[in-house]
Amino acid sequence: MNDFLEIGKVIFFVVLGIVTILIAVLMAKGKPFLTKGMRKKYTEESVKNYCKNNCFAEIIFAMGLILEGIFQDGVIYYLGIGCLFLGAVFTVVASKKLVKK
Repeated sequence: MNDFLEIGKVIFFVVLGIVTILIAVLMAKGKPFLTKGMRKKYTEESVKNYCKNNCFAEIIFAMGLILEGIFQDGVIYYLGIGCLFLGAVFTVVASKKLVKK
């Protein structure tokens, strides 16, 4: 039974990481349904720059999710946690560069 829980956890984190990467790619392409609320509050140019910068941060975050989900201990596990932290920090830094209208 414990093996099924481990397999389910790994599948969950891998799927979550893949979905995060897909959202990052869609944001980088400028799909309006992901940035509709942001475009009302911030300037168009700052939203475009945010989407490009945040794409990089989300991909790093997603890789951290995948690495943490697959590996349970060791260097790769801590590398995944580091990627999660860096992705979160880069997202906050990218959001600070948004310019209000």
